[in-house]
Amino acid sequence: VYEEMTTKKVLTMERLRGVSMVDAESIRSITNDPESLIVTALNTWTSSVMNMPWFHADVHSGNLLVLEDGRVGFIDFGMVGRVGEKTFKAVSELSSSMAMNDYEGMAKAMCNMGATDADVDVKKFGRDIEQVMVDMSKVSPDVAAVGVSNDGTVQA
Repeated sequence: VYEEMTTKKVLTMERLRGVSMVDAESIRSITNDPESLIVTALNTWTSSVMNMPWFHADVHSGNLLVLEDGRVGFIDFGMVGRVGEKTFKAVSELSSSMAMNDYEGMAKAMCNMGATDADVDVKKFGRDIEQVMVDMSKVSPDVAAVGVSNDGTVQA
């Protein structure tokens, strides 16, 4: 951030030289593994949500650049968000419940984060989540070479 050129209404930052994530041909001129760039961008964004006081709240391919050196650059921070302590705790509960296939726990976590109406039958909601997860497990994806490493990042 260039403080001397920044005001309450204008944020002046370093220029990033790269190509838009929507320009597949230009991306291939920088790297022969564009899928890994998407995974890197996802990991970077997820890490910012989990570890920083604020995060980029308008992430889409138009707001991501593939830099000349192969890194991913985030642009247009006109919309940022914060995860409150209650929501952060609920997301942690949701993650733990998902890891243990605890569907009622998932339902409670979603209720705790405000993703439901106030009057929800948590047991029934848990059964509904279980059915959705069972149905999803029957879907055959086009790409199956994705995994999660020990540090929680997604790997292609």
